[in-house]
Amino acid sequence: NNNNNNNNLQRRLRRCVPLVVMGLLRLATHKGMEYQEHASEYGVHWNFFFTLALLPWVVGLIPSAAPSWITPFFLLSLYQWFLSAHNVQEWIEQAPRTCGKSTRTNATTTTSVIVDTLLCLFVANREGVLGCIGYAAIYVAGEWIGQTALWPSSSSSSSLSSSKTITTTSRLGALWLIWLLSVALWLGLTQGLGIAVSRRSTNASFCCWVLVVNLPILGFLQIIDHRHGQYDNDKTAATAATAASTTVTTPQATLVSQAVNRHGLLCFIVANLLTGAVNLSMNTLEASNTTAFVVLLG
Repeated sequence: NNNNNNNNLQRRLRRCVPLVVMGLLRLATHKGMEYQEHASEYGVHWNFFFTLALLPWVVGLIPSAAPSWITPFFLLSLYQWFLSAHNVQEWIEQAPRTCGKSTRTNATTTTSVIVDTLLCLFVANREGVLGCIGYAAIYVAGEWIGQTALWPSSSSSSSLSSSKTITTTSRLGALWLIWLLSVALWLGLTQGLGIAVSRRSTNASFCCWVLVVNLPILGFLQIIDHRHGQYDNDKTAATAATAASTTVTTPQATLVSQAVNRHGLLCFIVANLLTGAVNLSMNTLEASNTTAFVVLLG
């Protein structure tokens, strides 16, 4: 157990240290270039690289078990209760980004300074810090959806299928069923409970909206893959003689798809650089919808 814990710790450090470095570089370049940024997005100093670096540690606090819908549902319910019942949502949106000095009288001067600094950093970057909880829920939900509806193994069990061999059709059915449930949850939260989608707090409505938007894209991509036979592993040889005499090969993904899958962080960085180049070359805040659409197509 100690060896496993040490290995997990080393693995998380190897993953998060480069992200922290890139986050610091992004922070330094943005402040140095006076690049346009909105504190309401992640905070004064925070950016998405810090979120990616902190995410494995947040997910690591969740008890490890087989992927299930219960974990993200419970996490989002608890987080949304915290936001709504304690007026944290209003505090995130309306509170100033400064904090007062510590009122602890039994602390040393050094300790007080450290506590005050951490509190001020948290207040200034509350969207980024608290948003990690919502992104952790999205991450865990994505793992469950992937195991259930995208790439389940023949030995894995699923609450949506009692068969050991899960066909492409049943995977598509499971994916669209999850999408319908996400739509129902999103409408229930926004229309029934009046909880508006908040990108700043990454609340439950926002997380459900992310699923509502992205699951159809995954579904249509899966339909295309099935149509062209690239990931259809459900077909087997008709007879043992045919299987013995015929070599069945599974077409592989395209080179572009493989490159993107293996180098997701690099693609993310390149996309960020291209976005920065666009923001530096034109006034995006006053661009029309047509101009923005043309830029996206370009």
